[in-house]
Amino acid sequence: MSDVDMADLGALLAAALDPAGQGVEAVRPIRDDIQARTRGLLAELGSEEVQV
Repeated sequence: MSDVDMADLGALLAAALDPAGQGVEAVRPIRDDIQARTRGLLAELGSEEVQV
């Protein structure tokens, strides 16, 4: 596969994974995953949990 083909493939993949324009139900799992990863990282670093 040439570099141009890989660039096109990357652009198609990014467009398929971009939640822009999708409904709330499609975006909530992404939000929840980010929140869980962030809390996990903060726990590893020994930070206290802050309620917002």
